[in-house]
Amino acid sequence: MGDHKRYILSEIDMQYLKDFRQFYKDLIRSVIMVLAASVAGYLALVIVFLLPIGPQRDNVAASLDLLQKEGIGNNIINGYDNTRLDNYTEGLTFNSAIFDEGGSVFEEAAAIHQYRYNGAEMYYDALFRYFDGDRDYYVDEYARDWHGYLILIKPALLFMDYSDIRVTNLIIQIILMIAVALAMIENNRTKAYLGAYIAFLAAISAPILFMSMEYSALFYIMLISVLFILKSDRIRESGNLFKLFVVVGICVAYVDVLTFPLLTLGVLLVFAYILGCLGDDIRTNVLSTVFYSIFWLAGYGGMWGMKWIIATIFTEKNIIKDAVLMVLYRMSPNSAESGSDVAITVGEVFKRNFGVYAHIPYVALILIFLIFVIYGT
Repeated sequence: MGDHKRYILSEIDMQYLKDFRQFYKDLIRSVIMVLAASVAGYLALVIVFLLPIGPQRDNVAASLDLLQKEGIGNNIINGYDNTRLDNYTEGLTFNSAIFDEGGSVFEEAAAIHQYRYNGAEMYYDALFRYFDGDRDYYVDEYARDWHGYLILIKPALLFMDYSDIRVTNLIIQIILMIAVALAMIENNRTKAYLGAYIAFLAAISAPILFMSMEYSALFYIMLISVLFILKSDRIRESGNLFKLFVVVGICVAYVDVLTFPLLTLGVLLVFAYILGCLGDDIRTNVLSTVFYSIFWLAGYGGMWGMKWIIATIFTEKNIIKDAVLMVLYRMSPNSAESGSDVAITVGEVFKRNFGVYAHIPYVALILIFLIFVIYGT
């Protein structure tokens, strides 16, 4: 009996050993995917920097009244910080999109320049001064991030102003949210979680994400990745699921400027678990969660790191050093960005992230959800 148990354990351990070997093979494939994506992503930026700048500037100029009316930190619903628009980053986006000093497009695609002014520290403020005719600017760069959203924003600005872009976002996001809901209903494993999906969309203020281009970028990635895992049997069942996590990590690094990157990983892992893609027992679930998280991180970190290398090559500046120093700064338990040294604690992080839900509607939503989980299953 004891020998039989040892034999069973040995078989199980051999299976996990094979899983680890496959993991390393897939990790090598992930590196190749990152290298290919970084080349393609850089060339895509080069191409959009070749587009005529005149129509883009005209449409940004037509958008300034709306930006100025809303301000930098405007809450759509007064008192609800989770409905705050990210117009600071919108200013960065428009500032980067309209920049044109006649330089090499290869350098521009790597450096991502903006117009800046002494006394106007924010890209948002600098944008207004530039369009007011103030040419006493200096040129700044934001080379450590990809700013890949520009491959969509710059072509869009040829034909649309900010209001048009928002309405386009609204239409596409409604279609995608409904598509995910319908795909969940079609699948026996996920249809019971439709209520949780709707509650989740409410919690992240999905109905207003279309108003911020930066928020929309990650929302698109999240919704499209969920559609892929729901609709594609090939992705789920042929050992290719790791590729989806790598691609999502790559896309997040390409378009994100420090918003909510981990949401794209967490939501995808939840759907993978519901669909049974993570295994049939706790040990396999945990191991698969770790593996797929590493694949996401390989895509995210690898793609981000490749931007540092590309920017260092094409700008002749040590962007790698600049990026590493900024990462260390961001990981520091202190911040001086507000003008004073502020200690950042675990408690403060939880307070700021979950404190936005300290309102009666959200508390009621959570209670209803908990009652449904306890008594409805």
